[in-house]
Amino acid sequence: MEVFDQMRIRQTIKKAVALGTGALMLGATLLGASAANLSDYPGLFLDGGKVTAKLVVGEKAATIDVVGGIDIAADLQAAAVSKESVTVTGSGITVSGGKTKEIVLGAALTDFGTLDDGDVASLKDEKISWNDEDVDIEETINVDGVSVFISVDDADFGSNPVLGTTAKDGIQYRYKLDDSDLDTALVTSDEPLKIEFLGKSMEIEEVTNAATDTMKITIANEYYLNIGDSIESEGKTVKLVNIGTDKAVIDVDGEIETIAENSEEKVNGVTVQVESVFYVDEKEDRAATLKVGDKITETVKSGDSMELFGEPSKESDAEWVWYVAVGASNTSLDVGADFNQKYDSDTEPVKGVGEAYTLPNDYAQLYIDSMTAKADVGLKFEFDDAVTVDEDDSGTAISTLDDQKVLMITADDEILKVNLTGTLEETDTVYLLENATDSSILLAFENSDDDVQLATGTYFVVDYDATDITISFATGVNSSKAADVNLTGDVDVAGTGWIQLDANIAQGFFGTKDEYESGLDFQSSFSGMDKDEDYLTDYGIIIGAIEDGMDSDEFFLTLPDEDIKANVVVVGKGGAVEGSAGAVTTDKVNPVGVDFGVLDSDAPAAGTTNLIVVGGPCVNTEAARLMGNPANCAEGFAEGEAKLALFDDDGKVALLVAGYTGQDTLGAVRALLTEDLPAKSDAKVITTNYKTPSVE
Repeated sequence: MEVFDQMRIRQTIKKAVALGTGALMLGATLLGASAANLSDYPGLFLDGGKVTAKLVVGEKAATIDVVGGIDIAADLQAAAVSKESVTVTGSGITVSGGKTKEIVLGAALTDFGTLDDGDVASLKDEKISWNDEDVDIEETINVDGVSVFISVDDADFGSNPVLGTTAKDGIQYRYKLDDSDLDTALVTSDEPLKIEFLGKSMEIEEVTNAATDTMKITIANEYYLNIGDSIESEGKTVKLVNIGTDKAVIDVDGEIETIAENSEEKVNGVTVQVESVFYVDEKEDRAATLKVGDKITETVKSGDSMELFGEPSKESDAEWVWYVAVGASNTSLDVGADFNQKYDSDTEPVKGVGEAYTLPNDYAQLYIDSMTAKADVGLKFEFDDAVTVDEDDSGTAISTLDDQKVLMITADDEILKVNLTGTLEETDTVYLLENATDSSILLAFENSDDDVQLATGTYFVVDYDATDITISFATGVNSSKAADVNLTGDVDVAGTGWIQLDANIAQGFFGTKDEYESGLDFQSSFSGMDKDEDYLTDYGIIIGAIEDGMDSDEFFLTLPDEDIKANVVVVGKGGAVEGSAGAVTTDKVNPVGVDFGVLDSDAPAAGTTNLIVVGGPCVNTEAARLMGNPANCAEGFAEGEAKLALFDDDGKVALLVAGYTGQDTLGAVRALLTEDLPAKSDAKVITTNYKTPSVE
């Protein structure tokens, strides 16, 4: 008995008896079926990622009980995690079950490389059983043939980045079997290769040699159903009625049949195979995996439409086609799915932000989740009829530059900087003026007093956080009687792009928008522009539709505060994406308090906090209290066994983890932390080998 001698046991029993019958009624009661259950561990003892319980060990317990308590404390600490929003630089998104990369606008997704189980959680790298051998398999995804397209790829994309494919086979999924224990020549319908392909059960019944690269496959529709769930098959409703320990009761449009596990029956004309059952006492938690419908057998080769996965029969219309490659030595076989369309123009179903390329059977998705920044500050070039200059560059009042025709540049914020006798002054409005005396061009700006003041030099700059653009101008007019205004710097990622505006001055400086249909003309380093559409540079600057602006002698830019990239995500089934640019939700570890563990002699009063009680009534007085202070502290325990039990402890929850011996108790701890626990309030644990317990 848990390292206690018989005298100690007798003393504990005598103490319990001395408490009398009334004390027996003080014990807590097992939680009812509708309350929390063992399968809710460890969530029962967590609130907002923080531990909400005390762990109670007997003052006179053996060391092995303490070891069990340490294991529970470590397990709860690992689970004591909450979500916390923090500000970050970069994309600001996190992906669970997948991978994300910041992709430069206009670039291919080559940064992803070949994705495997270390990148996408649903992908597998394991062994499967075939012909009494273990065969290595690995799943991968490659997206090198996908790019973030922008205006340079198709002017009709305008200001919206999209995901497109540069050629067929731009997305590739591979299920690779590569093992010396594999001999594809020996694969038959009697010894098929049973694999989970794209998450769907598939049997390979025949593989040809490498010269023809074909295979014969069988697929059935597989479903995981709880009792009461139903699916439609062949125009009929297939319902899971009940589950036994090794069988399932199936209803197909009123015809009911009981089918044993690993068997199949034709029920009301529909083939139903019971692949596996999950049986527990609580009926609502029972479930089964069924294969429903006649098995479909096909022979496929590379390039065939994946009709078994819902693709149209005509290969040219199919988005996904088969890939089959048999190794020359018959020890390898690659089975896959290739994206079969080249989508690279606005007339094709390219994917905008939030729209996904989805692998067959929804096995994984590829999409632009968001952008790392956005163009949000406008910069406008337009003519103004006149402006009065109030001061020269030193701030001295002047009156000789009144009523001048001007080109006015305005920003949504004070991101423009001009040189004022060696000092850069911030402003949101800059003017280019004609000097009436010699037709030279002068620079002026609106200062903090709302006066128009002359500045120094032949350029000014846009300084919006990480975005820097220099706007320079010639001091005189060109041969076409126009003034050249040039934008260079962060207009593209390479910093080699440029924009030039020619301002017509055929009749006076620049003329006016009333006198000229097109006082402004536009040139740039960007090829293939449609001047009727907005244009997005690879830096993320939006050039407003040229024709619309020029018709009114106006020109528009919208600027981001940094070069914009696309947050591209590849995520498998069960994965998730959280966060947005500038903020991210991250895990915060909440330390378990130093007072988490207490002795039974110092245990808090019933109903004040949740408890995890380690050790039975013979060594832990809290365990005795929960069990009603039994006269025989060993009652209900047997060697090689232990128990897990939840009690309603005056409104709080108490979990008892106890065995007949110390090793049995430690076995119960390990079952609690490693085994699948039933959805009920108590369970017996077999601890014949306490290192590998089992739960009944």
